Amino acid sequence: MRKFFTVLATLATLSLTNCGYNAIQSGDEQVKANWSEVVNQYQRRADLVPNIVNSVKGFAQQEKDVLLGVTNARAKVGSIQATPMKKAKVALARKLAVIMHRMLADGTSFRNAAVV
Repeated sequence: MRKFFTVLATLATLSLTNCGYNAIQSGDEQVKANWSEVVNQYQRRADLVPNIVNSVKGFAQQEKDVLLGVTNARAKVGSIQATPMKKAKVALARKLAVIMHRMLADGTSFRNAAVV
């Protein structure tokens, strides 16, 4: 009987040591797999950074163009650029206004004279 217990204790000890080794191996493989996921995420983020930088540069250039366009348009509105054609049109409009004013004044005085 004693021999049986000795053999049984030996088999139990051997089976426990093998289970421990297998657990260590499976844990090691799990750690390697998880670390591989971390490395993949870092690589993915590193690949995305240049795309984000280029997108920001594109938006910055577009904003710069819009700002320059608005600034130039405001500057042109503030300054009147007189050309010979514009001067002639302004002079003609003034003459026309004077003539129409005289006609209205004469017509009003004519109507007033006719009423009396």
